[in-house]
Amino acid sequence: MSFFSVSTNNGKMDIKPVASYPLNTDSSLLLYYTFETTNGLSLLNNKTGLYDASLSNTAIVTTANKKNGSQSGYFNGTGYYVTLPSTLTIGTNGFTIACWINITALPFSNCVIWQLGDGNGSGSPAWNGNISFGIYSNNVIQVGSFKHGINCSYSSGFSTGSWYHIVFTFNSSFQCLLYVNGSQVQSSNGSEYTFVNSPVSYCYLGNGTYNGGFGNPSYNGYLDDFRIYNRVLSAAEIASLYTYK
Repeated sequence: MSFFSVSTNNGKMDIKPVASYPLNTDSSLLLYYTFETTNGLSLLNNKTGLYDASLSNTAIVTTANKKNGSQSGYFNGTGYYVTLPSTLTIGTNGFTIACWINITALPFSNCVIWQLGDGNGSGSPAWNGNISFGIYSNNVIQVGSFKHGINCSYSSGFSTGSWYHIVFTFNSSFQCLLYVNGSQVQSSNGSEYTFVNSPVSYCYLGNGTYNGGFGNPSYNGYLDDFRIYNRVLSAAEIASLYTYK
């Protein structure tokens, strides 16, 4: 069954396929942070009820700017971050990470938007190394793991104040793919990983750690609709997820 969104544009009906119900209820969806549901400093996982995250400040959740729904996550560049649960277990079949970002200010150096595993490679027995996504002062976005030679870089040309959909996939053959706004823009092949079904620690949104401490500039911007699937989504699924509202 296909699902569609219907809207009007200059008096014309615009019909688009969306991943509304299938990818929101897919059994491989581990984390789904819409920033719509919180409980104090807890950011609730809208998919399973497991893996709720912790906010460093309640002001992270805002109605000032959002992509989907009525709220998003706001990161002020000076210390706001979200801590993902240390019990997070991704599995051994590869994974997909998707989110919307809206940059308020470009960094003077690199900043981390999300990170799984400490920057020195510890805390990530699921693949024996860290994975992080960030943006650099020359407007290059990058998903990488220095320990395993993965470097998916893309000269984005992103402007501040606009929403962009970013998806990263990593498969069991050690290949990663980077998608921007529904289209693949880069790929990279890393060295062998050791996939085991164990929890991942040092996982954050809005910042990242090295040797256990925050050593990178904080992200300055908004984030919405953050998802982790414990499988590799297809190109068609990623394109449809981009159209989802």
